Amino acid sequence: MQAQLEAMELGSLLGIFLQSFVVQFTMTALNIVVFVIVYGRMIEIYLMTSLAPIPFATIANRETGHMGHNYFKSLFAVGFQGMLISAWRFMLFWCRVSRRATT
Repeated sequence: MQAQLEAMELGSLLGIFLQSFVVQFTMTALNIVVFVIVYGRMIEIYLMTSLAPIPFATIANRETGHMGHNYFKSLFAVGFQGMLISAWRFMLFWCRVSRRATT
């Protein structure tokens, strides 16, 4: 591979550099976006669980019980989203580690 790169002209090498730079910049930007989303979800889960006693108290009442049920549905939905995002990040990390191990 190094011999092929040394044999290339300057224009081809510049094109390869620009392509790899764009990919690296995009991956860095996506990493930052995912990082912010994951931490935002964790803060949202923390805030929802810290306020959980208020809707939990409404479950016993027949008239206001639907508010508590809807709150817990949304809490489980946010928790499930956080779990999926964390699993996705773990899979990306595993792909990076396995790719580096093979090269």
